[in-house]
Amino acid sequence: MYTTQMLKFTRHFTFWSDQENFILLPEADEFKKDSIMRWDNEFQAQYSKIGRKIDSGVATCDLEDEIKDAGCELIYSIRRLDLSIADYLPLGVEFTNGHFYSLSNELEIGWHFDWENKYKK
Repeated sequence: MYTTQMLKFTRHFTFWSDQENFILLPEADEFKKDSIMRWDNEFQAQYSKIGRKIDSGVATCDLEDEIKDAGCELIYSIRRLDLSIADYLPLGVEFTNGHFYSLSNELEIGWHFDWENKYKK
């Protein structure tokens, strides 16, 4: 289901921006920037306690259960978002979710506290 949502969003977004020129490049860039900022806000909110524990010397591996729980909460909060491109194209929840899954698949965002070190290498 999640892969289907990602592929549906990607297919439609590509069609809207590349073939129909319905979405202009600056709008697409702003949409992506805004989406990542929204994800980052949620990421920081979900992982703030874990970040403080790590800053105080607790090893990341000792917090893995808490990290998994926070990651699930992050996904749940992101799934409730309903984005729009510019002011004229509301996506709805299914396409919004597909967009975030696509960003995750492209390693633009992640769900684990240490996602960049775990997956971007």
